[in-house]
Amino acid sequence: MIALAADQEEQRLQSLVSQVRILEAYLNEISTRENLTGRAIIESRASLEAVKTLTSAPSNDVLLPIGAGVLLSSAIAKPDKLFIDIGAGAVVAKTPEETIALVEQRIKELETALENLQRQKAQVENQLASYRAAVNDIVEKARKET
Repeated sequence: MIALAADQEEQRLQSLVSQVRILEAYLNEISTRENLTGRAIIESRASLEAVKTLTSAPSNDVLLPIGAGVLLSSAIAKPDKLFIDIGAGAVVAKTPEETIALVEQRIKELETALENLQRQKAQVENQLASYRAAVNDIVEKARKET
């Protein structure tokens, strides 16, 4: 009877350890997606700020990178159209106002996605903590029995 209980505990321990490994991998994936989404938000905000700056003055001086750390000074006239990637390699011309609205909408969507990822991450971390506690309980119980 004792051997049967020990076998069941060992199987439960193996199952919990497998689940911990799966959750750790999933947590790493969520963290990677969270980082990528955060970077996309930062890039989108920088693009939004650039569009607002470039469309607020009749002419702007900018530095254009041409490679190997070399920059070229250039004047850019206030654009009346901007080109924006809408996915699948398709690019459309939009007015500055339309572009600003579209980028702001993308930022909101990215922020919502980031919030969802943060919620998922917290749930996985809680589940992972409970599985780790269960593993520790089984190990401690086995140590006391020996």
